[in-house]
Amino acid sequence: MPEELGPTPAGWPRIDVLHNNAGIHEAMITSDFSFEDMSFETFDRVMAVNLRAPFVCAKAATPYLKKSARSPSIITAGSTGALVGYPSGLAYGTSNGGSLAWRGTIDQLGMT
Repeated sequence: MPEELGPTPAGWPRIDVLHNNAGIHEAMITSDFSFEDMSFETFDRVMAVNLRAPFVCAKAATPYLKKSARSPSIITAGSTGALVGYPSGLAYGTSNGGSLAWRGTIDQLGMT
């Protein structure tokens, strides 16, 4: 298995399900989370955890998911923040919206 996914028991030739369920909100990092006050570092950190990490895991798992005879699935947790903006969650909502967008592409590839 790829190191991005961590250790797995020896002899596991496939993955049937990947569940991406990690996330942080900018309020967990800083008190300056308004659009005007948020630092690039805070925005980038939220994107790294909420958008990039699930993408990396899905990409690493895909070759193993394709070996599954059990209708492989990628489940990515999200938030209504992807659909409805709110002032205290700019980075969080943006990251969830991005995740929703790439998930649509993954779904079209048969990884639902």
